[in-house]
Amino acid sequence: MKIKLIIINIHKFFFLCRIDTTSVIAIVKELFKEHTDLILGFNTFLQDEYKIKLPLKDKNPPQKMLGGLEEAAHFVKKVKVNTC
Repeated sequence: MKIKLIIINIHKFFFLCRIDTTSVIAIVKELFKEHTDLILGFNTFLQDEYKIKLPLKDKNPPQKMLGGLEEAAHFVKKVKVNTC
């Protein structure tokens, strides 16, 4: 249930132009890193230049990751506070 709420908030913030495509992709990659089937499904909504490449092996991983769901929840709360 938490992941569903995070995805809904990410979607809302994206369409309100509070986060950009690159940020959405970074969050989705982290949330779905263990579920390549979900990443492939998400890719259907992306333009070719934004598609997430599999397997996930970032040459330049993000500098700080709190880890999965907690990271995404923290990000959504931060965006919400800074933009409301």
